[in-house]
Amino acid sequence: MENHFTLVILVLLSAACSRKAPVTYQTAIDNCIEAVKKEIQKDTTLIGFIPKDCVIGCSIPEIKTFTTSGNKVDRSYFSGKPGLINFWFEACPPCVEEIPHLNQLVDSLGTNDFYFLTIGKDSKEEIESFLLDHPWKFDHVVNGKDLLRGSFQNPFGYPASFLVDREGKIVQTLGHISEKNLNEVIADLKSLL
Repeated sequence: MENHFTLVILVLLSAACSRKAPVTYQTAIDNCIEAVKKEIQKDTTLIGFIPKDCVIGCSIPEIKTFTTSGNKVDRSYFSGKPGLINFWFEACPPCVEEIPHLNQLVDSLGTNDFYFLTIGKDSKEEIESFLLDHPWKFDHVVNGKDLLRGSFQNPFGYPASFLVDREGKIVQTLGHISEKNLNEVIADLKSLL
């Protein structure tokens, strides 16, 4: 019963945060953190986990970094194309399980009309070694702890993904991408063209 109540509260908070349609990512995160804190103060059995949906409708945060292949990732990387941003780390079993499905996204949609970016919190050496055994067709940002904690303030858990439209606005958030939801994710990305 308590878990059901917690889920209901989080769903309500998520809906309240996303309805506000904040302009900035930071505003969305701040609004939802405050809403979660208030609910936790009322009921200490609740878990302070921020719903991913809080950021739907706002622009991705400003970031400046490079991929492992040397591509610059800044506002221009995201403009004009819809895409998917994935957050992961090597020791996360669901993150590793979804890699073949993420590769299927790239195979199905290509990279001419879409971008596919993953931000991993592990070191460059760890990720490059990992990729030898687990090929992954996304652009990779490594050493992403600062981006995850700072710009994205990722309080959502792992794996997490954002579907982003041509203007850089987050239109959908996802947890684990699997065989069950792969075709839906492909259709959702195609609808952003």
